[in-house]
Amino acid sequence: MVVYAPWCQFSQDMEEEFESFAKQSDVDVYSFRGDEVRDFVQAELNTDSFPTVNVIKADGTAVKYESEVRTVDAIKEFVTEALK
Repeated sequence: MVVYAPWCQFSQDMEEEFESFAKQSDVDVYSFRGDEVRDFVQAELNTDSFPTVNVIKADGTAVKYESEVRTVDAIKEFVTEALK
């Protein structure tokens, strides 16, 4: 899941890579507009800035992607590791 803000340049910059990742992924992938519900995304989705990529595990835990490298391969590697 990516938590984004449409006005955020960093969110805009990663949109194409994230969409490519979503098309290639074998897990469900979601985008969530977080700028309108900041209290929720801060409390529930480890999000203090945009964009934030999280893997939501089966138990509901959100695991935050900490890298600034936002390529398809980097996100794929993160998701694979987070779901082990």
